[in-house]
Amino acid sequence: MMDERFSEFFSEIDFDHILGFSEITLIYDSVGGFTQVYRARKDLRKVAIKCIKERYREDPVYNSLLRKEYELGIQFDHSGILRFYSFEKIEGMGMCIVSEFIEGETLADRLKRGKLDEKEAMKILKELCEAVDYLHRRQTVHFDLKPDNIMLTFNGGHVKLLDFGFADADSFAVLKRLGGTAGYCAPEQIAKGEENPDFKSDIYAIGKIMKEMVSRPSYGFRKISDECISKNRQKRPSNAIKILSNTQLYNKNKIALTATIGVFIAVLIIGVLWMNYDDPKNEELKSIGEELPAATGSDTVTDVDSVKQAVINNREETILQSPRADQNIVTETSEPSVEKTEMRNSIHPLEIICYNSVLRDARILFKNATSPKDTVNWREKVSRSVNEWVMTQVSSKDTLLLSLLQKRIETTIHDLSLKKELKKELEQLYSSSPE
Repeated sequence: MMDERFSEFFSEIDFDHILGFSEITLIYDSVGGFTQVYRARKDLRKVAIKCIKERYREDPVYNSLLRKEYELGIQFDHSGILRFYSFEKIEGMGMCIVSEFIEGETLADRLKRGKLDEKEAMKILKELCEAVDYLHRRQTVHFDLKPDNIMLTFNGGHVKLLDFGFADADSFAVLKRLGGTAGYCAPEQIAKGEENPDFKSDIYAIGKIMKEMVSRPSYGFRKISDECISKNRQKRPSNAIKILSNTQLYNKNKIALTATIGVFIAVLIIGVLWMNYDDPKNEELKSIGEELPAATGSDTVTDVDSVKQAVINNREETILQSPRADQNIVTETSEPSVEKTEMRNSIHPLEIICYNSVLRDARILFKNATSPKDTVNWREKVSRSVNEWVMTQVSSKDTLLLSLLQKRIETTIHDLSLKKELKKELEQLYSSSPE
């Protein structure tokens, strides 16, 4: 039984190709470059084959470049870097680099579907910086970092760094300063003169990639990417890991600064309120809790201004409906009564005098009326007489107080026109006046 299962398993294997390459398919043809990449199968696993285009295969310079890329790549052993297997001659393709085949998409392809959120971008940035730092610690500079050379695996979205065609290391004495891709090259890579590119060129390219990944970056993400693309190499982060740590540090500092400012403002407000708590002008706030249910019919507060007005209106209602209203009229020269002053704590004393003067003048006008025509324009007459008195008591420069008193006069006259009790009282006064 066991022999039958083994026989069935091995019958599915194509032993003609087990030691060679099969299913070779072109997957990438560099535009303007000299290489091609194929997917193939070898020894029961998928592999990638990088070879020189046919018209360049006999050129020793291009062969040397491919050989250099292999010798650089074969020494790397990092989860974020493409793994190289061999450098061998394949029939019909010449000398080739055989490497692992990665199921995934490039970062460039991913960004074509839209920008990343910062959480996803930070995951990619973390793995990219770790891979680049690994290269730098082995005295190797990539010199061609860009979204097209960063593969994201379908399984987990992990970073795989590709294409070391422009890479260089201290151990190589030839094929130096090869170049890079426009838009990602640091200024020193394309500058003429004695300035030699170094690992800071990769830092610059990472900054460019960061700018492309996120549409609305945080303060820390934006600040560190700006530092990476500085034209002055000395202002760029000292290594790739610093990009990660500084991004997190800047964000933490921004949060701490915002929190500190918030606490300072809160303490300042509390201090001001505490210092002014005993101010006579704020007495109304201390009693508002007791008068609130009667004024609004509710124990909850959602709008401070409306509650304050409700309390003031409630106090006016109490005065207007008091059976002692006639006895509590204040004359022009008298001071406001203690009772009314207590009921209207934070209202200006002159407001109370104006309020009672309106009541007084209205009653006098109706009481002295000899015919209905005498009361037709009673609102204008009362307003004019009380306003004239106000102008004798308040400086014309004190516009705020004048406005306040005029508003009080208008409001009181309006209330007199609406309140049925007072209207009835005035009608009775008029009916009892002499014919």
